[in-house]
Amino acid sequence: MDEGGNRSGQERRERILMQAAEVFFRKGFHGSSVDEVARAVGLLKGSLYYHIRSKEDLLVELLCRTLEEAQRAVARQAADADPRQRLERMLEAHVDFVLREPVRVGVLLNEYDRLRGPRRQKVEQMWRDYERQFVRAVREAQQAGQVMDGPAELIAQSLLGLGSWAARLAGAGGRSRPRQLRQTLLRMMLHGIAA
Repeated sequence: MDEGGNRSGQERRERILMQAAEVFFRKGFHGSSVDEVARAVGLLKGSLYYHIRSKEDLLVELLCRTLEEAQRAVARQAADADPRQRLERMLEAHVDFVLREPVRVGVLLNEYDRLRGPRRQKVEQMWRDYERQFVRAVREAQQAGQVMDGPAELIAQSLLGLGSWAARLAGAGGRSRPRQLRQTLLRMMLHGIAA
Protein backbone atom coordinates (compact mmCIF):
# COMPACT_ATOMS: atom_id res chain seq x y z
CA MET A 1 0.00 0.00 0.00
CA ASP A 2 1.33 3.47 -0.78
CA GLU A 3 2.08 6.02 1.94
CA GLY A 4 -1.12 7.95 1.23
CA GLY A 5 -3.20 4.77 1.64
CA ASN A 6 -1.43 3.98 4.92
CA ARG A 7 -2.03 7.49 6.20
CA SER A 8 -5.68 7.29 5.20
CA GLY A 9 -6.05 3.97 7.04
CA GLN A 10 -4.34 5.37 10.13
CA GLU A 11 -6.53 8.46 10.06
CA ARG A 12 -9.64 6.27 9.79
CA ARG A 13 -8.43 4.15 12.73
CA GLU A 14 -7.83 7.28 14.83
CA ARG A 15 -11.29 8.58 13.93
CA ILE A 16 -12.86 5.27 14.95
CA LEU A 17 -11.03 5.34 18.30
CA MET A 18 -11.94 8.99 18.90
CA GLN A 19 -15.62 8.44 18.13
CA ALA A 20 -15.72 5.21 20.16
CA ALA A 21 -14.29 7.14 23.12
CA GLU A 22 -17.02 9.77 22.79
CA VAL A 23 -19.77 7.15 22.61
CA PHE A 24 -18.36 5.08 25.51
CA PHE A 25 -17.89 8.24 27.60
CA ARG A 26 -21.45 9.44 27.02
CA LYS A 27 -23.31 6.14 27.27
CA GLY A 28 -20.94 3.75 29.01
CA PHE A 29 -19.44 0.68 27.41
CA HIS A 30 -22.43 -1.59 28.07
CA GLY A 31 -24.91 1.16 27.24
CA SER A 32 -23.47 1.70 23.77
CA SER A 33 -23.49 -0.42 20.66
CA VAL A 34 -21.20 -1.03 17.71
CA ASP A 35 -23.95 0.45 15.56
CA GLU A 36 -23.72 3.75 17.50
CA VAL A 37 -19.96 3.85 17.07
CA ALA A 38 -20.37 3.13 13.35
CA ARG A 39 -22.91 5.95 12.97
CA ALA A 40 -20.62 8.36 14.86
CA VAL A 41 -17.80 7.52 12.45
CA GLY A 42 -20.09 7.70 9.41
CA LEU A 43 -19.88 4.01 8.56
CA LEU A 44 -22.32 1.15 8.33
CA LYS A 45 -22.02 -1.39 11.15
CA GLY A 46 -20.70 -4.02 8.74
CA SER A 47 -18.09 -1.60 7.42
CA LEU A 48 -16.89 -0.88 10.97
CA TYR A 49 -16.30 -4.60 11.48
CA TYR A 50 -13.80 -4.40 8.64
CA HIS A 51 -11.69 -2.25 11.02
CA ILE A 52 -12.42 -3.94 14.36
CA ARG A 53 -12.99 -7.47 15.58
CA SER A 54 -15.31 -6.64 18.48
CA LYS A 55 -16.49 -3.86 20.72
CA GLU A 56 -14.29 -5.29 23.51
CA ASP A 57 -11.20 -5.22 21.28
CA LEU A 58 -12.01 -1.63 20.36
CA LEU A 59 -12.17 -0.71 24.05
CA VAL A 60 -8.88 -2.49 24.78
CA GLU A 61 -7.14 -0.68 21.93
CA LEU A 62 -8.53 2.65 23.09
CA LEU A 63 -7.42 2.09 26.69
CA CYS A 64 -3.98 0.77 25.75
CA ARG A 65 -3.33 3.71 23.44
CA THR A 66 -4.44 6.12 26.13
CA LEU A 67 -2.05 4.56 28.65
CA GLU A 68 0.81 4.45 26.13
CA GLU A 69 0.39 8.14 25.35
CA ALA A 70 0.16 9.06 29.04
CA GLN A 71 3.30 7.01 29.70
CA ARG A 72 5.21 8.83 26.96
CA ALA A 73 4.06 12.23 28.26
CA VAL A 74 5.22 11.42 31.79
CA ALA A 75 8.47 9.72 30.74
CA ARG A 76 9.60 12.89 28.96
CA GLN A 77 9.46 14.68 32.33
CA ALA A 78 11.12 12.01 34.45
CA ALA A 79 14.80 12.77 33.79
CA ASP A 80 17.53 15.11 34.97
CA ALA A 81 15.98 16.73 38.02
CA ASP A 82 16.21 16.33 41.77
CA PRO A 83 13.64 13.83 43.11
CA ARG A 84 11.04 16.43 44.17
CA GLN A 85 11.27 18.30 40.85
CA ARG A 86 11.02 15.03 38.94
CA LEU A 87 7.86 14.07 40.87
CA GLU A 88 6.39 17.54 40.30
CA ARG A 89 7.11 17.40 36.57
CA MET A 90 5.61 13.94 36.32
CA LEU A 91 2.45 15.07 38.11
CA GLU A 92 2.22 18.13 35.86
CA ALA A 93 2.54 15.88 32.80
CA HIS A 94 -0.17 13.58 34.19
CA VAL A 95 -2.60 16.44 34.84
CA ASP A 96 -1.82 18.03 31.47
CA PHE A 97 -2.50 14.73 29.71
CA VAL A 98 -5.78 14.25 31.58
CA LEU A 99 -6.89 17.78 30.68
CA ARG A 100 -5.89 17.27 27.04
CA GLU A 101 -7.73 13.92 26.84
CA PRO A 102 -10.55 14.02 29.40
CA VAL A 103 -12.88 11.83 27.39
CA ARG A 104 -10.33 9.08 26.79
CA VAL A 105 -9.11 9.19 30.39
CA GLY A 106 -12.73 9.17 31.56
CA VAL A 107 -13.33 6.01 29.56
CA LEU A 108 -10.19 4.47 31.04
CA LEU A 109 -11.27 5.24 34.59
CA ASN A 110 -14.94 4.32 34.15
CA GLU A 111 -14.93 1.43 31.72
CA TYR A 112 -11.76 -0.66 32.06
CA ASP A 113 -13.40 -2.88 34.66
CA ARG A 114 -16.00 -3.92 32.07
CA LEU A 115 -13.30 -6.07 30.51
CA ARG A 116 -12.69 -9.67 31.54
CA GLY A 117 -9.87 -12.17 31.36
CA PRO A 118 -6.71 -11.44 29.37
CA ARG A 119 -8.07 -8.15 28.01
CA ARG A 120 -8.55 -6.79 31.51
CA GLN A 121 -5.19 -8.16 32.65
CA LYS A 122 -3.44 -6.38 29.80
CA VAL A 123 -4.97 -3.00 30.69
CA GLU A 124 -4.37 -3.51 34.42
CA GLN A 125 -0.72 -4.38 33.80
CA MET A 126 -0.25 -1.22 31.76
CA TRP A 127 -1.89 0.84 34.53
CA ARG A 128 0.37 -0.79 37.17
CA ASP A 129 3.41 0.03 35.03
CA TYR A 130 2.22 3.63 34.74
CA GLU A 131 1.55 3.87 38.47
CA ARG A 132 4.86 2.20 39.39
CA GLN A 133 6.91 5.09 37.99
CA PHE A 134 5.07 7.47 40.33
CA VAL A 135 5.62 5.15 43.30
CA ARG A 136 9.33 5.10 42.48
CA ALA A 137 9.42 8.91 42.18
CA VAL A 138 7.66 9.31 45.56
CA ARG A 139 10.12 6.88 47.22
CA GLU A 140 13.11 8.73 45.78
CA ALA A 141 11.73 12.07 46.99
CA GLN A 142 11.06 10.54 50.42
CA GLN A 143 14.62 9.22 50.62
CA ALA A 144 15.87 12.72 49.79
CA GLY A 145 13.67 14.13 52.59
CA GLN A 146 11.68 16.19 50.08
CA VAL A 147 8.16 14.79 50.55
CA MET A 148 6.15 13.47 53.48
CA ASP A 149 6.77 10.06 54.97
CA GLY A 150 4.16 7.38 54.47
CA PRO A 151 3.40 4.48 52.19
CA ALA A 152 4.80 5.53 48.80
CA GLU A 153 2.25 3.43 46.94
CA LEU A 154 -0.69 5.02 48.75
CA ILE A 155 0.74 8.53 48.24
CA ALA A 156 1.30 7.91 44.52
CA GLN A 157 -2.17 6.40 44.07
CA SER A 158 -3.75 9.35 45.89
CA LEU A 159 -1.90 11.88 43.76
CA LEU A 160 -2.79 10.06 40.56
CA GLY A 161 -6.41 9.79 41.66
CA LEU A 162 -6.65 13.50 42.36
CA GLY A 163 -5.03 14.32 39.02
CA SER A 164 -7.23 11.86 37.17
CA TRP A 165 -10.38 13.38 38.64
CA ALA A 166 -9.74 16.26 36.23
CA ALA A 167 -11.21 13.98 33.54
CA ARG A 168 -14.57 14.21 35.30
CA LEU A 169 -14.31 17.94 35.86
CA ALA A 170 -13.13 18.76 32.34
CA GLY A 171 -14.78 15.99 30.29
CA ALA A 172 -17.46 16.47 27.66
CA GLY A 173 -18.54 20.04 28.23
CA GLY A 174 -16.88 20.18 31.66
CA ARG A 175 -17.74 22.86 34.15
CA SER A 176 -14.23 23.97 35.11
CA ARG A 177 -11.90 26.19 33.18
CA PRO A 178 -8.82 24.09 32.25
CA ARG A 179 -6.17 26.56 33.40
CA GLN A 180 -7.86 27.16 36.76
CA LEU A 181 -8.46 23.44 37.19
CA ARG A 182 -4.81 22.65 36.39
CA GLN A 183 -3.50 25.26 38.81
CA THR A 184 -5.81 24.20 41.63
CA LEU A 185 -5.14 20.48 41.26
CA LEU A 186 -1.38 20.90 41.01
CA ARG A 187 -1.28 23.23 43.99
CA MET A 188 -3.22 20.70 46.05
CA MET A 189 -1.08 17.81 44.82
CA LEU A 190 2.23 19.56 45.43
CA HIS A 191 1.52 21.68 48.48
CA GLY A 192 -1.59 20.29 50.15
CA ILE A 193 -4.50 22.44 51.15
CA ALA A 194 -2.86 24.26 54.05
CA ALA A 195 -3.17 28.06 53.97
